[in-house]
Amino acid sequence: MLRRIALALVAALTMVLVTSCDDYGSDSDAAAWESLDAYYASIDYACEVDADCAIKDVGSCCGYYPECVNVDATVDSDFVAAQCAAEGLGGVCGYPSIDGCLCSGGVCQGTLGGEAVR
Repeated sequence: MLRRIALALVAALTMVLVTSCDDYGSDSDAAAWESLDAYYASIDYACEVDADCAIKDVGSCCGYYPECVNVDATVDSDFVAAQCAAEGLGGVCGYPSIDGCLCSGGVCQGTLGGEAVR
């Protein structure tokens, strides 16, 4: 739960510190959200076992942004791209290097080479 709140705050702060947009991608069709904050806050990171987690592109104002989320979480990077464009937002480009997921304390977390990425 704290990770979801922290990620929502990071997303909101990232939107404030914007400079440019890039190309975008999508990995699912999803319902519309009212805002980027609402979208990011809605992403499900809950898990009980590692198999509950999957790497999905949650999107950012720079494009691709992989995160470990609940395997059934609804994400929509096209929504993020559209909102960023509509609001004239961009961000500092880059994303975490992750190659797997684990469930730690009930929250999906990215791994790189089997080690947790913070």
